[in-house]
Amino acid sequence: MKRICLCHMKAHAAFEEKSDAPIGGTLIQMRVLAEKLAEDPDTYVAFLLGNFGQPKQERCGSIDLFGSTTMQPTILNTFLAPFRMWRDFRKIDPDIVIASSAGIETGIVFAFCRLGRRRRFIYRVAHEWDCSGEYAKRYFFRGIFFEWGLRGADVRVAQSEEQRTLLKKKGLSSIVIRNSFVMPSNANAPRQFSQRASLLWVSRCEPWKHPELFLQLAQAFPEESFVMICPPQKYGEEFFEMIRKQSSLIPNLRFLDFVPFSSIQTYFDEAKVFVGTSEYEGFPNTYIQACLGATPIISYRVNPDHIFESHGIGFCANGSWEAFVDHVRLFLHDKGVWDTRSSRAYQYVHEYHDIEKNIQKWITIFTNSLDEVF
Repeated sequence: MKRICLCHMKAHAAFEEKSDAPIGGTLIQMRVLAEKLAEDPDTYVAFLLGNFGQPKQERCGSIDLFGSTTMQPTILNTFLAPFRMWRDFRKIDPDIVIASSAGIETGIVFAFCRLGRRRRFIYRVAHEWDCSGEYAKRYFFRGIFFEWGLRGADVRVAQSEEQRTLLKKKGLSSIVIRNSFVMPSNANAPRQFSQRASLLWVSRCEPWKHPELFLQLAQAFPEESFVMICPPQKYGEEFFEMIRKQSSLIPNLRFLDFVPFSSIQTYFDEAKVFVGTSEYEGFPNTYIQACLGATPIISYRVNPDHIFESHGIGFCANGSWEAFVDHVRLFLHDKGVWDTRSSRAYQYVHEYHDIEKNIQKWITIFTNSLDEVF
């Protein structure tokens, strides 16, 4: 039996919606991957994550969850964390380990995979700064450990060709496996424009995601309804309170600080347009969720692999406020344009982001020699 361990210290929220851990696209992708791998009766899947007060070991479906080190930022915990992680790695005894987080844990995982019985270590890129070297520059000590693990990985998996190019500039090989979801099994046709109610923004409340741009957009279109799902980020309470206070002054905007992941797709399905305002991203899960709902996307700046030009799922304003507003106005007033982009978005997600198709690429990484992988 093949034994696979996925590792992300903040992943508890992906399995427990009431968790105090932050939630993000990387965590959702790691859970989707773990659940798909666990469908194989000849594969044992474990997930090593941080301890947020949950039992040290529990079962979620066919996956064993190991709540390893506590996530308190103390000197003692920082010292003990590697030993606690290694203790649990030894219990799991994996043949393959997959990590997806810039930080010290990537170096710890790499060290475990090289000491004693050699195990295949796969690093899945979570963000652009994993590849560009920005993380290592910004966080010197943690960056050293991360870069060591990134460079030592047997296989690096990028989300996009852009990430692959950035890694290549550092002399690192990688393969591209796109973020994936389970495609809906229901046969219901996507909603038509007339059946949709609002413009939607979904993300954590962080400065680099520029939620204030969505507030300005709502003020520019007072006749339209806007919905903002904006959970707070730990250590960013002041910024969150500022955004929430500003949103309360905009009558056509509904502000939600939390929606469970199990319920959030409905908001994408009911939106006229999904709006992205981040300064940079990997490949946003929210783009995929919008496409699952046949909802066109307008991005202020992020355009991974130039998908807006190559696949026509919406528009990118390339950092121009005037173009941003013009694209929104076009979608709201030209049904032909909206219908075309909606249809392309729905086709695109089924062609490129279906877990049933993309899981085969992961299996190739697990089973083939490294020469065959590349």
